[in-house]
Parts: sequence; C-alpha cells; structure tokens
Amino acid sequence: MKIFLKLLIIINVLLFLSSCGFKSLVQENPINLNIKNFITQKGDKKLGKIIRSDVMLYSSKEAKKNIDIILEIDKQKQIREKNLKNRVTKYNLTLNVAVFVKGDFEDKFTFNKTSSTTVTASSFNNFLEEERVYANLSKRIADDIKNMLALNY
Repeated sequence: MKIFLKLLIIINVLLFLSSCGFKSLVQENPINLNIKNFITQKGDKKLGKIIRSDVMLYSSKEAKKNIDIILEIDKQKQIREKNLKNRVTKYNLTLNVAVFVKGDFEDKFTFNKTSSTTVTASSFNNFLEEERVYANLSKRIADDIKNMLALNY
C-alpha cells in the first residue's frame, strides 16, 4: 500500500512539473513588422550581417508598421588571466551593440554579451577562436533583439 502511494505521488509530481506551460516569446507574440532598412552604421560589418540575417527572418512584408534598424557594434578584448611568466592565458571578449529603432517613434536599446577564450600557441587558432566566440555572441544578441521587438512592437 505504501509503495502504491509513493508511486502515485511521484507520478503526480512528474506530471505537474512536466506541464509548466513554457511558450516561446517569438511564437506567442509574432513580430508584425516590416524592417525596411537594417544598417550597421559603426563597427564590425561581418557581425552586423550575422545579426541582420537572424533578425530579418521575422520581418513581414505585409505588416503595417515599417521600421528602420541601425546598429552600432563595439568589440572589446580584455586580459582575464596571466600565468607566472606574465603571459596572457585567457581573454574576456565583450560585444556591445546599440540598436536604434526608427519608425513612428525612435528608441534606443543596448545589448552587452561577454565570453572568455583561452590562448593557444598558434596565433591563427587564437584568431579563429575569437571569430567563433564573437559570432556566437552576435547570435545571442540577435535573439535578444528579436525578443525586444516581439515585446515592444
């Protein structure tokens, strides 16, 4: 009898926890905007293209609201750790993106993402790793921009 009660309680708890009601913001609040212009005004154009391609997927040509988005991208690289020989072993890479939204009104949003990378012996591998980290940070910022557009417009 006790085993049956314990089993029943465990099943009820699992059913309760599995039906938490999570819904994606973008699916629940679709972006009903037509993004006419998406410009990277200042900063790394390659990262701007990554952000642009991800955000433009949610633009709708049939939407009544037309907006322009202007990006200002700032990359920063700071030393995080040094070893006993005073050589750099880790860097903090920060991506700051200022987003200007122009339409019927003007808004400015700022997004910051930080990640770290480890230094290897090859400078070429270090460069490739930095590019990979910045691309991942820009994809995360693009997701934040999509959520911001879904909530505010």
